[in-house]
Amino acid sequence: MKSNQYCTVLDVAKIISKDIFGLTLWECFITHINDNNDIADGAVYFVNLNDAMNIDTGDNLLMETVYDADINQRNNRNNTFNK
Repeated sequence: MKSNQYCTVLDVAKIISKDIFGLTLWECFITHINDNNDIADGAVYFVNLNDAMNIDTGDNLLMETVYDADINQRNNRNNTFNK
């Protein structure tokens, strides 16, 4: 994927906090549409709560910052086990 590809936020489902090694990350669960008009669910992580709270419908995000929930299905491989 090219680094200049963006996606548009269609919906922000929820925002939760996660503590990882003493660092609090804010995870935003979103639905987005990319340059190919594919709609997918994903997550975006923030260090700052204010940044996480300011994400809204219509915002453009760099695709490299969005973790897609369907990534294993698109790649047709299992990243956990090598069979």
